[in-house]
Amino acid sequence: MIRLRGSPGDESKPAFVFALIFFVLAAGLVIVGWFYFRNSERHFRAEVERQFSAIAELKVSELVEWRKERLGDGGILFKNVSLSALVRRFFAQPADADAQRQLQVWLDKYKVHFRYDEARLLDAQGVTRLSVPAGLPTVPTSVAKGISNALQSGQVLIQDFYRSERDQQVHLGILVPILDESDANRPLGVFFLRIDPTVYLYPFIKRWPTPSPTAETLLLRRDGNDVLYLNDLRHQTNTALALRLPLTRTEVPAVRAALGQTGIMIGVDYRGVPVLSFGRAVPDSPWLMIAKIDLTEVNTPMRERLLQIVVLIGILLFGSGAGVGLVWRKQQVKFFRDMAASAEVLRLAEREYHELFESASDALLLIASDTGQVIDANNKAGELYGYERDELLTRKSADLSENPEETSRRIHEAQSKPGQVFSLPMRLHRKKDGTVFPAEIITRSLIREGQPVLFVTCRDITERKQAEADWAQSRAAELNILEDVIAARDQVKQANTSLLSEIAERKKAEEELRQKMEELRASNDELEQFNRASVGRELRMIELKQEINELCRRLGEPPRHAMDQLQTNSVPGSGPGPAPPGEGGT
Repeated sequence: MIRLRGSPGDESKPAFVFALIFFVLAAGLVIVGWFYFRNSERHFRAEVERQFSAIAELKVSELVEWRKERLGDGGILFKNVSLSALVRRFFAQPADADAQRQLQVWLDKYKVHFRYDEARLLDAQGVTRLSVPAGLPTVPTSVAKGISNALQSGQVLIQDFYRSERDQQVHLGILVPILDESDANRPLGVFFLRIDPTVYLYPFIKRWPTPSPTAETLLLRRDGNDVLYLNDLRHQTNTALALRLPLTRTEVPAVRAALGQTGIMIGVDYRGVPVLSFGRAVPDSPWLMIAKIDLTEVNTPMRERLLQIVVLIGILLFGSGAGVGLVWRKQQVKFFRDMAASAEVLRLAEREYHELFESASDALLLIASDTGQVIDANNKAGELYGYERDELLTRKSADLSENPEETSRRIHEAQSKPGQVFSLPMRLHRKKDGTVFPAEIITRSLIREGQPVLFVTCRDITERKQAEADWAQSRAAELNILEDVIAARDQVKQANTSLLSEIAERKKAEEELRQKMEELRASNDELEQFNRASVGRELRMIELKQEINELCRRLGEPPRHAMDQLQTNSVPGSGPGPAPPGEGGT
């Protein structure tokens, strides 16, 4: 019987298609998310660098202004004719109390109002002649060198950072040369105003305009083959005028700045930590300013953005997966519903076919086209050939025929013309007990479960043959009688009544024989009608299989039923029409 079967990959293929769709969606989301993150990262880094550069430039500008203000403080004393006269007078007459008092007032003003921690008046040899506070020791060696430079240049100079031998504290100062304009600007001495950088300069350098756990500003200068740090650092103490790095450490932005590189730099700082830096030389000074921040802090917002993007992509992926899964689930439900409906239709068709197959009054057999093996038969076939049904399924078509060679030839002929119906001339078939009987055969090539088979209708026509023989014999006897009647007509004309009575009986017998022939003809018509119905049912089942295969094709599935050219041609309109009765056969 016909069965509904699916190929092993029927259910895996839709899953693969939906998995591929989900993979494409996921890949697209990940790629878009990655490009969005990279673009955001570039914009964020550019904005950070811009803000960083602005902060660093502002720091440099303020340092320049601070230096100008300090030089301006010294400029008040520089080339002051009255002040120079007081100095000349004091140096000439140290006991001049008025000159000393006036000079002391000047020094006190700078100490009190300009926040210099000490103020000195030194002669041309660097000896302290007057100081606030009083009693200060001699100036450090570095300041003594600065005094000489100021007297030689005749300009107000900034004494760069130095460490005091007395208290080991870092200072810097202002050197104001005192010139005697009445004596061709002869150097008289120097005003020295000492600056404590911890009061304003260092806090200003350390100050950062926004909250930051790692950002800091460094002040440096090149010192021989080293770069010297001028201020204490955020992450390391006691570094002012103590921490040095050789100029060979080019991975450090401070070293690169000392070698002339400016602007944004990425490297490692004095701790060996990756940093984003901005380097710039402070104009009109030996100083270099470095503003830096750890890359981990710079990248923290982007890590948070990346986490947000990952979470968003995860949500989108989950939504996409759920959507694809829902669509796939609906498709599966619809597919299985359609399959169930088609299977139910096919099951009903099979049941109707089976009922018709079993209730047929003629013997019906399904025979494998390639081997001739009987693969199905109804109960009538078992009765006709004298076999039990299961025993009949072990036989081949050659076992049921009186002429096996002719049967094999007819099978191959029917197989070569799929879809055609063959009504064969009378053949002799053999029963299990060896009895031979005449049979009328109608065959058609079909496809059953993907295999070509012959649908064979077999009818025992022994009675019909006997009736035909009886009718022929009766007809011959009637003709003989008629001849006798004609011959004796003239001799036995007052015997007409008896003869007519005999003729009437003959006519009655002939009529009964004719009626029997009509019954046989009607039975033959019934056989042909059943054969057409059986073939129609088989074709309907083939059409249902084709509909199921078409449904699978629309869903992107492989066909559930194997359909080859032979089966396709079995459907009306898809192959050559049935052959006229009597053409070919098996």
